[in-house]
Amino acid sequence: MNVAQGLLGLPLLVGLLVGALLASAVAFHWARRSRERSERAQQSLIAENRRNHAVVEGSGEGVLELDHVGNVRYANPAAGKLLGYEADELIGLDYKVLINDQLEGDAVRRVRYTTDIMRGVGALLRRKDGQYRPVQYKIVPVTEKGVTIGTVLVFRDISERVRLDNLLKDMQATARIGGWEYEIDTKKVHWTEALYAIHELPPNTPIADRDLTSMLHPEDQAKMRAAVDKAIKSGGATDLQARLTNARGRQLHVRIILQAERREGRTVRLHGTMQDITDLVVAERQLRETRDFYELTLNAVPTPVTFIDCRR
Repeated sequence: MNVAQGLLGLPLLVGLLVGALLASAVAFHWARRSRERSERAQQSLIAENRRNHAVVEGSGEGVLELDHVGNVRYANPAAGKLLGYEADELIGLDYKVLINDQLEGDAVRRVRYTTDIMRGVGALLRRKDGQYRPVQYKIVPVTEKGVTIGTVLVFRDISERVRLDNLLKDMQATARIGGWEYEIDTKKVHWTEALYAIHELPPNTPIADRDLTSMLHPEDQAKMRAAVDKAIKSGGATDLQARLTNARGRQLHVRIILQAERREGRTVRLHGTMQDITDLVVAERQLRETRDFYELTLNAVPTPVTFIDCRR
């Protein structure tokens, strides 16, 4: 009876053994697949890090990584070159050494105007030799598990752009011509410094959409509003002369050019220039008055007067 029971239990034992072997094989196969996936993921991550490192190292933009207290813990070669350091010299340096917070004057105001208002965030960085380099920069926080552990500062040299912007601004001041733009959807208005100067307003004075016309003569306000309506509806350009009373009460004559930027059949932005032509208008008026005076004088002379142009 015991032998019979043992024979009957043998298939069950074999089945258990086979099941255990199959489970072990499946577990082994699953573990190997998981390990292979993990290795591929690690290799992919290593390759991605290698690519990113090569891109950062070869980038023409300066890259600084700061720790949580503001000390440099990584600098790419471009950062060293732009700031006049060897990349290794920047490691451990307090970023405040590089940031200009003392220099004042027109040069700084110009750079801040050019980069902040016109194109984005800008500043002056102090080079190793004490000179200042205008840059446009972007700051990105480095987080780990929701906690900020550092900062990445990416910057590019904009010395040439600032030079050209300052040259353009000097030309505008010399020609007494300022630029403006008006964004239709946001109703935001931007003026150049030369336009503020024409109106004798401090630079960066808040400007509303009505301010371009509010100082014009009432008759010229109507002409300007008509030109704006035309530009918004059909994109038509306008070139007109107007009388203006600036913030200090000076009476000016200005030439206004208005153009429209259209996208997908509608006007999205108005832009143009305003030029102070007071001297030209006054000179033309004086010329006309002089001409009229001599014409009246000659007409009043009883003796006929003949003019002969000897050049003909």
